[in-house]
Formats: sequence, structure tokens, C-alpha cells
Amino acid sequence: MNDLRARFRKYRNRADLSQRALALKAGMSQNTINRIESGEGDSGQRLTVRQWKVLARAMDVDPAELLFGGDSNANEDEKIAA
Repeated sequence: MNDLRARFRKYRNRADLSQRALALKAGMSQNTINRIESGEGDSGQRLTVRQWKVLARAMDVDPAELLFGGDSNANEDEKIAA
């Protein structure tokens, strides 16, 4: 879950969105965004797939990349092709 929190914060910052701005754009509360990033109460684990997709799109990132770290999967594909 720590990797997910780090990716979440990275993509939010890359999108130049404050927690409040992301919350408004995604139609969620700022408290929810804060809890995802802090790991407080494991609220990130309670989000539905649809909610994760909404958050990813609000940050203009592929949902799979946000959730699973798509960059590492791309590296594995390159290794297999080589």
C-alpha cells in the first residue's frame, strides 16, 4: 500500500493539483484524498474500482499505472522481448 500512496501523491503533484483541487475534480472529499495519501484508516482499500478510475482520470493517468505501477510492467515486457 505504501507504493500506491507514493504513486498517488506523485501523480497528484505531477498534475499540479492540491488535495482540495483533486477532490473537487473527482467529486470526492478532501478528507478522502488525505486519507489515501496518509494511509490513515486504509481508506484507499475501501475505494471501489470505479472510484480509483475517477481519481486516475482526474490526474490524467492510466488507472492501471496508478494502481499497479505500469512503468514496472513495461520494463518486464522489454526484458521478455529482448
